[in-house]
Amino acid sequence: MWALLFATGLRPQEALALKWKDLDDGWLRVRRVVKRDSAEKRSYEISEQMKTKRSRRRVKLPNVVQE
Repeated sequence: MWALLFATGLRPQEALALKWKDLDDGWLRVRRVVKRDSAEKRSYEISEQMKTKRSRRRVKLPNVVQE
């Protein structure tokens, strides 16, 4: 997880929301984030509402992360 965060610049909330189907031939598709549920402070939800439009993106995985 640390290698993924440092090598790609992903936010922790983005990395925790990743699914296997987001990985495709050395590319990651970032399209979800983990958010704290506003009604219940101790629960979390996966949301497809990103912080900005540019947050939804494809990221090339460096060889260090692929190995």
